[in-house]
Amino acid sequence: MLRKHVDEGIPYWEQAVAAGDAFSHYTLARYRKIRGDRQAADALYRAVAERHAGCAYGLGVLLREDGDPEAADWFRRGWEEGRNLDCKIELGKLLAAEGRLDEAAKFLMSDIELGDIAVFRWVQLFESIREDFDRVAAGLDAAEAAGDGAAAAEALRPLFALEQRLREYPGLTAEAAGYYRRASALSASARVDHAVFLTETGGEASWPEARSLLLQAHEEGYAGAAYVLGILHERRGDLGEAEHWYGLAADRGHQSAQWNLGILCKRQRRYEEAERWFREVGEDDEDVVEQLARIAAIRASGTVAPGKDLRRLPGLRERAEAGDVHASYAYGKILGDWGGADDRHLVRWIEPAALAGDPQAAYELAELYGALRRPALRDQWYRTAAGTPEWDDR
Repeated sequence: MLRKHVDEGIPYWEQAVAAGDAFSHYTLARYRKIRGDRQAADALYRAVAERHAGCAYGLGVLLREDGDPEAADWFRRGWEEGRNLDCKIELGKLLAAEGRLDEAAKFLMSDIELGDIAVFRWVQLFESIREDFDRVAAGLDAAEAAGDGAAAAEALRPLFALEQRLREYPGLTAEAAGYYRRASALSASARVDHAVFLTETGGEASWPEARSLLLQAHEEGYAGAAYVLGILHERRGDLGEAEHWYGLAADRGHQSAQWNLGILCKRQRRYEEAERWFREVGEDDEDVVEQLARIAAIRASGTVAPGKDLRRLPGLRERAEAGDVHASYAYGKILGDWGGADDRHLVRWIEPAALAGDPQAAYELAELYGALRRPALRDQWYRTAAGTPEWDDR
């Protein structure tokens, strides 16, 4: 194995597994998982997890990635019966993921021994998040007492740096949402921040509330609300709505909105409009000079690759919604590659062709699930793509 001859080495691990060697179960399971065979990895870990703490840990990680609550049972067994420190850390992380920061830190600091230094990294992380939350709460208390909207918006700043942590520990979002809600009551700019937070943490169900907050901020005259509405619509693949809101912001001199409009118009071959918006940004801007040169080159060549032409989108969408899986795949690809749409909003367009047997669509779907941190679905679709013969129905 150390010489990278994995296929030659695996049969020897398999012999050791057959003889009942627990460490060989652990090692072979890791290779199976790396190669995408999660079912085989599960079976190998599970066969000896009751007597091998490393396998209890590996099984717990596998189950946690699948969103299976059984993971906690194996982490607990690996810690309580095998004193596996990785299992203890995972238990602490699960407590934090439920929003129980103080309990997580206390648990990790309990029953520690010399050499257990690895727990301190996580204790420090959970304590720092608690300190940030407490700082936000104190700032909001003061802002509410003074009726100061600007101070309320400023009080939210520590939360901006926690975006990644909130994804890792979703139980914390309820407390963070409460702070955003309090600030929103005092400030239009905080309503925009609240809306962005909802779209990042709340999934599709949060979109109506987020949009309502942004519309309210826009109606109250907050200049940045229209631009954010444009961004969020573009991420959702709603390019017509995105252009509308970018336009409102751009007309008020918002340079980022002007730039985004230029890009949208360029991709739709509306070159005169694109040039106008780029020039609004500033003709001395190096990026603007580059974009104007690219438009000139496109005009000179007279061609644009079909996959870059956003003008195809309305027709493709109409066909996709009528059940054409080929059109659905093409629509999703253009949106993802050139339309600015987020991965989570592309799955529904790519999936029909993957289900119909298109190996390239299956591969693209695996890539999407990888970006979305869904390893079980990622591996499932990679294996589907690898095992599907060339699709001739095109």
